[in-house]
Amino acid sequence: NIRLSIDKHTLENEFQLNTNDIHLLIQLGLLLPKQIDQYWFSIPNLAPFITCLEKARRTLLQILSRRTYKEISMNEFRARDTKKKCLLGFDYHIHDLLGVNLAHIIDTPTGSIVKIGPEKV
Repeated sequence: NIRLSIDKHTLENEFQLNTNDIHLLIQLGLLLPKQIDQYWFSIPNLAPFITCLEKARRTLLQILSRRTYKEISMNEFRARDTKKKCLLGFDYHIHDLLGVNLAHIIDTPTGSIVKIGPEKV
């Protein structure tokens, strides 16, 4: 069970934080006021990372979706000029696509193929 918010009572009693500690977390951007004595958890400067990730996903998925069978060999995929869109590196972004089940890898005698969509069992 993931909690996205926390109340002041929990911060003070379970985590032994005082008012100054809570204010410091707010100043650092790790807590955002939600309501009186309620706070959202936050990760500062996450937006540029998410933007980069989404842009790379779109780029790689567009390359795959333009192919006849929605697949491409890993070597050909890696050779594509994606450096401007995939700022975290091709390997990072291909693992991201695999991890969120937007693509899967098929091993063939001639090498690996990346195919759009989740793996069919």
